[in-house]
Amino acid sequence: MNVTGGTTVKIYRSTKNRFGDKTNDKLIAAVPHCIHQPATGLNMAYHPNDDMAETTTLTCILWMPTGTDVRAKDRLKFNGATYAVLGTAWNTPHPVTGTVYSHFAVEITGVQ
Repeated sequence: MNVTGGTTVKIYRSTKNRFGDKTNDKLIAAVPHCIHQPATGLNMAYHPNDDMAETTTLTCILWMPTGTDVRAKDRLKFNGATYAVLGTAWNTPHPVTGTVYSHFAVEITGVQ
């Protein structure tokens, strides 16, 4: 797959100070040529709560170029929204042919 378009995704990661407290998020990289695969109806959820507020979560897939350093709990910003990475990214060669793909899948979630 040769991606010439796509969107640029900024990867942010939080660090901790010497006391173990979270510091501000640090920009790790701006990655071009990423592909956002929107969620289907099964991955959208509406959660009412008792505070007269509404929360909507959206789980979808982001295809990132092979070699991108992305980890669980990283925050990804693109298209005016912020998403969190869920779990470990799937980035392995094909088990039978050994083919290394140009992009790998990252499951992300957004809270609106």
